[in-house]
Amino acid sequence: MESKLYPIINNFSDLLPYIKDREEIKVFEESVAGETVITVCYMIAKEDTFNSEWLRECRGIVFEKKTGRLLSRPFHKFFNIGEKKTQE
Repeated sequence: MESKLYPIINNFSDLLPYIKDREEIKVFEESVAGETVITVCYMIAKEDTFNSEWLRECRGIVFEKKTGRLLSRPFHKFFNIGEKKTQE
């Protein structure tokens, strides 16, 4: 069963449908130790950038380009005091 806070991401293809139309989310390719990796990061934070558990994962998550396999998952998104409107 998938958590609403932390989606199950095993492959780049799991994340791609959620980021493909998001201009604030960028996909970078780079060579690391002779292998090409894909890094997914948000570049700016719009009002709705982190409204999805999938978008909250875009803080430097890294995949192997050849297979799409997840290589590194950063700490989950946290919000600073006053960064996000809360219900009172």
